[in-house]
Amino acid sequence: MHWGPIYKRIHKIHHSYKTTVGIAAEYCHPVEFVFGNMLPSAIGPALLGPKAHIVTIFAWYVIRFGETLDGHCGYEFSWSPFRLIPLSGSAEYHDFHH
Repeated sequence: MHWGPIYKRIHKIHHSYKTTVGIAAEYCHPVEFVFGNMLPSAIGPALLGPKAHIVTIFAWYVIRFGETLDGHCGYEFSWSPFRLIPLSGSAEYHDFHH
């Protein structure tokens, strides 16, 4: 999303928030919302297939949304369980990023 043409037209909207706050995680261009937020989140349930239990799917979305809010909240929680997820971004990294 930080490649020149894409950033200028699409991702720059997300970066209009200089200080990261939780709700800003979802503030983005509609194209980025679909391809950067919705589709990656839908991959988990899609991999499980049609017989996935509804509680499992709900738990997946809660974890994904929680991780996003944690990374954008502006505060580094030392006890955050999301630090156990490989490649999970932290609030400190995201503040630097913005």
